[in-house]
Amino acid sequence: MAIARDTSLPRRLEAIAFDGYLGVCRGLGLDRASAAGAGFVGAVGPLTPLVKVARTNINLAFPDISAADEKALLKAQWKNLGRTFAEYPMLYDLRAFGDDPRVTIAGVDVLDQVKADKSGAVFIGGHFANWEVMSAAIVQRGLPCQVTYREMNNFWVERRFVEIRAKYGVKSFAAKGKKG
Repeated sequence: MAIARDTSLPRRLEAIAFDGYLGVCRGLGLDRASAAGAGFVGAVGPLTPLVKVARTNINLAFPDISAADEKALLKAQWKNLGRTFAEYPMLYDLRAFGDDPRVTIAGVDVLDQVKADKSGAVFIGGHFANWEVMSAAIVQRGLPCQVTYREMNNFWVERRFVEIRAKYGVKSFAAKGKKG
């Protein structure tokens, strides 16, 4: 399902702000942007109403978690989210293979087997660390990759996300739902 082309002023301003955000992150470079994202979202996230959702989900997943462990997990998840958002504009720099890998991939043998067999596969990931790294690693290993995801509400912001994914090699997409 394609998103509606809402051309209202608030949507236009949102897209302009997002473009500015992308420019600032790219200007900082991967390491500094990642650290800044962790710091900013780590400080602001706990002040938002979303902290209630995070706390509820943690307690559903870990019903016996101590207050100290819950606090530490919440702090870590806000920082992780900030890093992910700040790294997004530079996913092409998050190399999994080659001379200067930035991430470590477990199960590379599975990717290599799928490539050798030309069998195709469905990989299912979660929102752990930078969840976009999985598709980047698949492409970097020489396999085609289609990503299923929820489209952004803003048409122009959605286009930026598609462009960023294309820059690191993901060229086909499937929106969630029956059409995807």
